[in-house]
Amino acid sequence: MDISTNSTFLTWYQKINLDEHKRMIKTQKNYHHLGYYSVVYTETKNNNPITHNESTGAFTVFAYTKKPEIVDVNFEEFTIGELSKRLFNQTKPTLIKLNPDSTLEDQINSCEEIIFCPREDKMSKQLTITSLDQTLPLMAIDQAKVESLNFEAIYAFFRDTDLPASREERTHHILKMIEFIQFSLKRTPIKFGSSSVMCIFLDFEDPIEENQFIQEYRLLDSYSNVIFVNSELEIINSYRQKIEYDGEKMETILLPIINWQKSNNLVRQELL
Repeated sequence: MDISTNSTFLTWYQKINLDEHKRMIKTQKNYHHLGYYSVVYTETKNNNPITHNESTGAFTVFAYTKKPEIVDVNFEEFTIGELSKRLFNQTKPTLIKLNPDSTLEDQINSCEEIIFCPREDKMSKQLTITSLDQTLPLMAIDQAKVESLNFEAIYAFFRDTDLPASREERTHHILKMIEFIQFSLKRTPIKFGSSSVMCIFLDFEDPIEENQFIQEYRLLDSYSNVIFVNSELEIINSYRQKIEYDGEKMETILLPIINWQKSNNLVRQELL
């Protein structure tokens, strides 16, 4: 089956060539822990991380958990969180590859792990790990109120226009979306705190398919707090429980999420 048929999401996904990148992650690691504040070293030019082209739909930045000793190459120290922020405004999605075996252009290089960098929507100033073409709902977010509550979210969007007409193919596409989310969210840097969440917007015509997405999603992710917003604007946490809120103003939307997350914070960890 050609999984790119009539699918905005999967066309975008295939351009990144993420399946091939995933296959090139080695099982043996030379690091013990990754988090938002973990230190890595990457090659820079004019104080900017150097990007490479492994696939047509994404940039790659190569980083190392120990500083390489290579003559005439300038390596700069960053935390993973700081490095990902430097890459928010790239024209394509950006992958950080840790401890690569090689750094060749126009081919997928093996590495010990991949960090998935979110991108910033220019109008709303919010971050997303899916296409910037899908970010219209973010315009309703009052950034000043978000900052006053010390709230941070990274968003993903999946719409009915991403799905083909055939019921069988729709199910296949939904499972592919879930596979992408399960891979990318635990590799996306986000501060470890009581006001940071991963928010997945679902806007399918059939509520059964939205429920399928949530039911198929692996529960109790230890690396983040995940919430879903369905087409009825219900907020559902990763335990499949509704978070009741008052949509009148930003504070009454965000505070119930923050309060739920505080109670769930003990089971969280950062990246891989």
